[in-house]
Amino acid sequence: MNISKRYCIELNKINNHLTDLERGHIYELTRTPGTPSCATLAQHLKEDIASLLDLIENDKPGVAEFDWFFGNQSGSAVIELTDSGYIDQSSTLNCNKNCYDFSRPLGAYNDDTLYDVFGMMLRSQNINYK
Repeated sequence: MNISKRYCIELNKINNHLTDLERGHIYELTRTPGTPSCATLAQHLKEDIASLLDLIENDKPGVAEFDWFFGNQSGSAVIELTDSGYIDQSSTLNCNKNCYDFSRPLGAYNDDTLYDVFGMMLRSQNINYK
């Protein structure tokens, strides 16, 4: 099994947290609202590593990823399901650079309307969720 390919989304998420730290993209330095603090990033890293290990150890599938296009906008959606089958708040809608200069993904954790969008994407692929 090619773990780096099967779990590329999970590994990329961990890498993004590390890149944020490496580039100083933390609240303590930027004072930008919505930017995670060091403590928050550390907690995300702990959770994401534990989650990845659980997936690998229990031979569970990785995250669902979809490409999307709407007018002149495009990007990808990364949809995670909880163990009980609900769309996880860490699911994100990622915009390509040409999309209104969004520098960060849009997350379900701060935009409840994304749950409906993610649900439509999952239904279109016959992926069951609650």
